[in-house]
Amino acid sequence: YRIDRPLSKRLQYQLVHRCSMKYELFPEAGNLPYQVLSKVMRKEIKDFIYSIDFPRESVTKRLQQILRLSKNSSMGLQYNLASIQNLDQFRQNIPIQTYTQIEHWINRIANGETNILQKNKVISFVETSGTTAKPKLIPVTKEWADHIAKAQRLWALSILRDHPGVSKGALFNIVSS
Repeated sequence: YRIDRPLSKRLQYQLVHRCSMKYELFPEAGNLPYQVLSKVMRKEIKDFIYSIDFPRESVTKRLQQILRLSKNSSMGLQYNLASIQNLDQFRQNIPIQTYTQIEHWINRIANGETNILQKNKVISFVETSGTTAKPKLIPVTKEWADHIAKAQRLWALSILRDHPGVSKGALFNIVSS
């Protein structure tokens, strides 16, 4: 077939999604726990596959979310995040920084200040192990914790897919950050 006009994003997604399904990441078949969990997680699976099929669009969408949350923060005002419209502008205007260069912002958050890196409330901190230097604090927001939980649910689903026997007995797992 010859197509004389650009395809809509929806049609592009459907075409690519059908192509990627030959490598079906999360097939419908599987043991009962896998089937139940995959049905409950249908939207998460769809979003994950979309991010694989359309990485640039997914990254751009996530960047827009981060910019919206950060534009009026101390850091956002310093780097004029409100003026950034796309990934290329972000790359041009925001320098890659070491932890030491942003540590003053982290310390302000740890001391109770708000709206430093973004407007969402910091609910806790994760401390790195300090293997290569002194331990570092990583601020955790509810939204970030939700993203991590979503990734862990997809990981758990892939374990059920690849190792169906884990649903039949006790499971011991260790996860390190």
